[in-house]
Amino acid sequence: MHNQSRILPDFRKIEKQSDSCSRLRFWETDDFFSCPIAGICLSVSEQKQLLRKAGFCLKKTGHSKMHEILVSSSKNENRLSRKIDSLLSRKFSRESELFGNMTETELEEQWQTCLDTGEYIGMFWYLASRPNLSKEFRRKVFGDIHMSMHIGSQERADMIRRSLRLEEQIRKSAEKAVEEIGKRKVLQKEVESLQKARDELKGSLEASEKQRILLEIRLEESGLYAEIKVLKAELEALKKENRKLKAEQTKISEKAALFAKQVIALETEKKQSAADLMRRKELEINFQKEIQKIMNQLSGIKGCNQSCPSFDLCKKRVLIVGGVSKMESLYRQVIEQSGGIFEYHDGHVKGGVSRLECSFKRADIVLCPVNCNSHAACTIVRQLGKKHNKPVRMLSGSGLNAVFRGIRIPERAETANEVSVPAETI
Repeated sequence: MHNQSRILPDFRKIEKQSDSCSRLRFWETDDFFSCPIAGICLSVSEQKQLLRKAGFCLKKTGHSKMHEILVSSSKNENRLSRKIDSLLSRKFSRESELFGNMTETELEEQWQTCLDTGEYIGMFWYLASRPNLSKEFRRKVFGDIHMSMHIGSQERADMIRRSLRLEEQIRKSAEKAVEEIGKRKVLQKEVESLQKARDELKGSLEASEKQRILLEIRLEESGLYAEIKVLKAELEALKKENRKLKAEQTKISEKAALFAKQVIALETEKKQSAADLMRRKELEINFQKEIQKIMNQLSGIKGCNQSCPSFDLCKKRVLIVGGVSKMESLYRQVIEQSGGIFEYHDGHVKGGVSRLECSFKRADIVLCPVNCNSHAACTIVRQLGKKHNKPVRMLSGSGLNAVFRGIRIPERAETANEVSVPAETI
């Protein structure tokens, strides 16, 4: 990617465009706008389409290389820069018509509104290509875009944390599902036992009724009326017991219905837990594939000579400050399989910087992900790098790809002991 002096804006640049020009062409915009225009205003598919039409071969060309080619084309008018300008002009023609008659004060208010709603890409292109904006307003636009990139890095870190929380929730859901399955089996056995008892009571009632009818017939045949009262009393007792048994049967039926509802609810929760577990497994598989891809790239590096991309790293101690603590073992694999010696510091400096400074003295290269460290920690890292004359590379992300690219930057690309590694999406 282009060097640091290309990224940082030069607000002292003297603009010589004519006020009569309706807009600036892509190659006429300020240098510090070229990078965000290519990275934000053009989607990945649009970038590939533009490069193919301009005659570039995209085989084995990553996003970072494509971005470098697009930004480099902004230095002068050429075939690729004309195609980029034409596409952006068509893509954001509505914004040009909408904001074309606004004063600078009105544009500042509208720009803030677009930032608040997140719909600022089209207006950013319009402001970057407008020829008569003040230096102060251009400074503000660039600063807002720069901070939006920081916020994007923080959102990626939040997504990793949410993924870890989701994994814990899935684990607990799976344990709960197993527990509920055991409860359901116990409830099913109890329901079967109650149904069996109900059938036995029903058979007993039918036998009692048959016996009563038989006794009445015998009494009528024998003419023993004296025994009728006794039999009637027994009959009343049987009826009372029958009513009691029916009440118990009703309770049993209600309890069985309640158990059936609980079983259905458990089945539904089991299915949901299984679906959540399946989604988590898919996320884990994709994550493992990404790790394996990086490890395969590292294992494919054989030998170590002047043509080796990791030649400058061999036998050097690499210190990583900050990053995701749970990924420390993965950082170690990336560094050690590249031929380096790994050392890690969690980035916490509230207890003093002596431990960090000791690590600095031993290190040959220092990597510092800015999205996982405070501004105070980043400042201390830069100061210690200058103090001990150590190369410090500030990474925009804390992922394995960012660390892998950070250690593969040759030393000749460093400026003032500090290298800014671009985000993975650029």
